[in-house]
Amino acid sequence: MKESISCEIVQDLLPNYIEGILSNESKELVSKHLDNCVYCKKEHESMTSVIHLDSFEERRINYLKGIHKKSASILLLCIILSIITFIISVFYSEANLGEGFFTLTLFFILMIIIIIRFLLPLLGAIVSISWYKKTKKKWMIAIFVICVCLFIYSLVYVVNNIIKY
Repeated sequence: MKESISCEIVQDLLPNYIEGILSNESKELVSKHLDNCVYCKKEHESMTSVIHLDSFEERRINYLKGIHKKSASILLLCIILSIITFIISVFYSEANLGEGFFTLTLFFILMIIIIIRFLLPLLGAIVSISWYKKTKKKWMIAIFVICVCLFIYSLVYVVNNIIKY
């Protein structure tokens, strides 16, 4: 094999050289060429600086994921505190214990109705469209349409009842 290779071949091999996926013989040839050729050495440095930029972007993404996790935990904490505050306000009032349990039961029934009426169809639409994007199965579109129709029907039903009263 030749001891010297052209700059074009080295530049073609540089991405693989940087990734470390060249054979030992090819790695040696590229390394020797980089020691002797200033132009290819600059090209190598510019390619490795781009990789460092990618690691910066990766750190930024990890940072944003951390912020997302913190936001989700703060939201969950707020929901839990709201429920605790509601429960305390129900039982702290001058109403007797039976009325407090009745109010609390009605609150939870109302929450279950809201979840079933609005959030489940919306969640079904989101899940079905994401599965469609992943699997490309056309029948997922039918599920999406059904869920969206249920959600729209629920909205129209509630708005009509609000307008009537």
